[in-house]
Amino acid sequence: MTRIQQIRQRLAELDAECIRLADIEDITPEDDAKLTEHVSERTALVTELGPLEVREQQIEAIRNAPVGGVGDGSTINRDVHVVRKVDDIYDLDRSAFWGKDVDEVDSDLNGRAMKAVETTRGLDDANKELLTRRLEAETGNVKVDEDFRFRGLAEHIVRTGSPTYRTAFRKYLRGDSGSWTDAERASMSLTAANGGNTLPYLLDPSIILLNSGVINPFRQISTIKSGNQNVWHGVSSAGVTAEWLAEATEVADASPTVALITITAAKGSAWIQATTEFYEDGNIDSEIGMLVADAKNTLEATAFATGSGSGQPQGIVTACGLVTASRLSGVSLTGGIASTGVLNISDIYALDNDLPPRYRPGASWVANKSIYNQIRRLGDTANNQSTFWVDLGGGLPAQLIGYPAYQSSAMDSSIVSGSSDDVLVLGDFRNYFIYDRLGIQIAFEPMVKGAGFRPTGHVGWWAHWRTGAGASTEQTAAFRLLRL
Repeated sequence: MTRIQQIRQRLAELDAECIRLADIEDITPEDDAKLTEHVSERTALVTELGPLEVREQQIEAIRNAPVGGVGDGSTINRDVHVVRKVDDIYDLDRSAFWGKDVDEVDSDLNGRAMKAVETTRGLDDANKELLTRRLEAETGNVKVDEDFRFRGLAEHIVRTGSPTYRTAFRKYLRGDSGSWTDAERASMSLTAANGGNTLPYLLDPSIILLNSGVINPFRQISTIKSGNQNVWHGVSSAGVTAEWLAEATEVADASPTVALITITAAKGSAWIQATTEFYEDGNIDSEIGMLVADAKNTLEATAFATGSGSGQPQGIVTACGLVTASRLSGVSLTGGIASTGVLNISDIYALDNDLPPRYRPGASWVANKSIYNQIRRLGDTANNQSTFWVDLGGGLPAQLIGYPAYQSSAMDSSIVSGSSDDVLVLGDFRNYFIYDRLGIQIAFEPMVKGAGFRPTGHVGWWAHWRTGAGASTEQTAAFRLLRL
């Protein structure tokens, strides 16, 4: 008996046993544990079966095909015994890349991903432009491991963007993986992990803009990196100092100081529960995407502003608050004109004056809307009206003394004397890094049970992802934080 036959026989046995246990009205803790064990074993076997069935179909096609082709635009390589369609942009079979160097693989993958983005239904022009820019930024940085698995955004888009994958994922969300076709089962087996499956990139809020339930500007203005590792490593430098040089004079050593940037991805999760009636009648796949996006965006809005950096992303306010040179006090800035806990016009200009010139061309303000309203009130008098009121009169993002102004609903919304409120950040947010470990995983729970181990009439989905953010001490030189 072949391994495929063994798996199919065992799956039939498990299916019958799972149905029997699920139909027990007052299920005992022992039977409930047994059901959980059977479901886990079944998931593992289905994951193993998918690639084996695809391989079986490929070999059968080779046996039945004439030498040189199979008549549908496919080609046969008798050395590796693989059949692939030459126009299939979603084909990530290793044989499609054998014989190519890393640069060729990189170009091929990015070309496929860009074509997928351009032809995917449901993507608006803004997201297509966003994804194209990110793919262009990653070109030349493809990672290929020893098993010839690819690492990066292009691979993720190709792997989770095919129509086959999306239909398979839709069935998975509805607990209908038993009706997967062989192609759907094979596509899902490539992303299965920890009992769940990866969201199609079209529904992934780390990759496209789905939701703005809270005001979270950081993904718009910061540097976004992505990968398949837990930690992202980068480097930064203050640059090279040039000099005027007299004839026959030895040049000075202007070697730059290079600092290591390390961003560790922290785990975020969301539990989504619905009644069986909603589950049976609703458009689950589109609803799940929006619900995950809302939960993730809300969680990140606070983390990117004020996150501690321990078990969660480090917020820009936290990073700047740790560096004396990047943290300015309103009292010292205004030469004693302002009192503690009072925002003054001089504070606004002082942050601008203190920001190093190299960071001013790309700088932006970030603050709570309530703080912007206090700044507006600084222009209530006739002498100051043109300074602030006109710039902020057109809504946000507008400008404040020449810099774009963005809202963060997670930053301090009030100024209380003696409380050291961090109310306003000015800086070049290209020096604040957000790192996404690619792939939001979704695990489906078909039967939510109550305290008595009985069904509650609900189903659930557990979503989890990993994201990190932060700015090193060297990078905080690009920011100034106002503390009152």
